[in-house]
Amino acid sequence: MLELVYNICVKECCSQFEIEDATGYYHATDNPGGWGLVNPSRPDITEAFLSIIGPDGTTYNIDILAEVLADDPIIVSYTQVGLTTPEIVSGQYQFTITLNSGDQITPVYHTYFESQLVYCLEEKRICNLIGTTDFGTICSCKDGTALSDILDIWVYLMALKNAACCGKVDRFNELLEIINSLLDSKPCKNC
Repeated sequence: MLELVYNICVKECCSQFEIEDATGYYHATDNPGGWGLVNPSRPDITEAFLSIIGPDGTTYNIDILAEVLADDPIIVSYTQVGLTTPEIVSGQYQFTITLNSGDQITPVYHTYFESQLVYCLEEKRICNLIGTTDFGTICSCKDGTALSDILDIWVYLMALKNAACCGKVDRFNELLEIINSLLDSKPCKNC
């Protein structure tokens, strides 16, 4: 039985998802779920769809048959997930890839599901904040709160990454809210 494996990454400065097939080819002992031989081959696929549920619960469906047949990466731009600015919004995304190796009368479906917690924009903002801060002037701040705020934001980012890695959705959302609140408070950059 074909067991699909995909790698899903945020690319191009948070403006698109790149999805690459990592299923590999059939091998009796090393990869019995791979493409070909006893399992369907790429030319056997008659339909291929990607369904993405964004952080707001909206579902986006994309026909990916051409990419699957050609074994090309699937590129999903920010416009394909309902965004108007070239930045993938942070939050939980659910990806379902469905391939049909049968026909419409007797379909044979193969599916792959992955949930990802995306925080690319906040990480960019934090790195920008750290990269543009003049730490020499922070020392002259009356109580050092700017440096303290920047360190707090950095620590929260590390906690956010760990929550995402462990799949802790509620904790991730809580930390994301804290980070955005701290970033919106505009810590002192030049006292």
